[in-house]
Amino acid sequence: MKSKSSLTKISVLPEISSIWIKNHFFFALWMFLIYPTIIKLQKFSFSLNCEMKLYLLIYV
Repeated sequence: MKSKSSLTKISVLPEISSIWIKNHFFFALWMFLIYPTIIKLQKFSFSLNCEMKLYLLIYV
């Protein structure tokens, strides 16, 4: 019985580790690519809104 339980543990571990590696990869992708891009877009849209407000104040 010990050999059967050890075999099932060994066969389950690679699946768990591959899932963990995939999640870690997507987390790193989120942190280094997607999140800074969202912040830059928010800053750009905020500055655009400020410029549009100034435009409206000056010309209207």
